[in-house]
Amino acid sequence: MTVNLLGFRITHRAMRADTRRLATALNKLAADDRPADPARLDAIAKFATSLCAGIHHHHTVEDLELWPVIVRAAGAEVELSDLTDDHDALDPILDEITAAAGRLRADRAAVPAMAEAMGRLADLLDEHIEEKERRLFPIILKYGTGSSSSPARAATSASTCRGLASTRCPRNWRSCAARAAR
Repeated sequence: MTVNLLGFRITHRAMRADTRRLATALNKLAADDRPADPARLDAIAKFATSLCAGIHHHHTVEDLELWPVIVRAAGAEVELSDLTDDHDALDPILDEITAAAGRLRADRAAVPAMAEAMGRLADLLDEHIEEKERRLFPIILKYGTGSSSSPARAATSASTCRGLASTRCPRNWRSCAARAAR
């Protein structure tokens, strides 16, 4: 069986694009002196919460399902502790964004705080994903087979990322993006 990492690549691109788009929208919103439309704030909060949940789900599946399969297959050829450390660094940022999203309507200070945290998240995701794909995709391709315990099968599971608007519901993302850009 040929290993297909397209789903993983699409999920990674969606995470990176969505965090950058949201950081840009939040920075524009923070720079605007006018009060934000409540519907716009609700759309941003909903999108950010969903995005953070999807990213958390993705890296949790990697930690619990994909990493053990890769280590069993590749042994000493692969070292994953720094990628796991990245996942540990993501969690407090995801929590910070989710908390700010819950305050977005009531607390004007939540907007710049959320913009700053989203920028940090985007930077960390860019670095983490580039490193992960550079190091792990060749391992998955080398050891991947169609068996239920293969790195390729585990990668397919990890690439199914709940909450990422770009891969789940582009129409809703366009609506949220349009409101955020106003």
